[in-house]
Amino acid sequence: MLLAESPEESKAAACEAIWHLATGSGENRALLVQEGALPPVVALVSSQVAQSAAVRVLRQVAVDVEHARRLVDAGVIHPLLQLFIDASPARVDASEILWSLCMEPTSREAVSAAGGASLWWLYPSALPGL
Repeated sequence: MLLAESPEESKAAACEAIWHLATGSGENRALLVQEGALPPVVALVSSQVAQSAAVRVLRQVAVDVEHARRLVDAGVIHPLLQLFIDASPARVDASEILWSLCMEPTSREAVSAAGGASLWWLYPSALPGL
């Protein structure tokens, strides 16, 4: 709720708190995913104020490959690709998230289909055959 109905500064602070939880353990990350934290965090990737914090949260969740499909289902691919188009400072973290998504075959296909294959000059071994 705080991520959906608060001023931008409060959303950024909420993302920072979620990031601290996500860095704690895989158990915490699984709980965040289970409780539905991903869609509102993904929505904040396009926020000017909360973008950095939101991307850091997603990077931590992406550490666990089992969450890759949930990240894709939450709509993370296009906002992350947009960070490259916009030359955002958060594109470094975005590349790490996309790399993690490519460790899971179905998510790899989704990244490629969304146009992510054009970014693989960053990590040439990520998508063999492309």
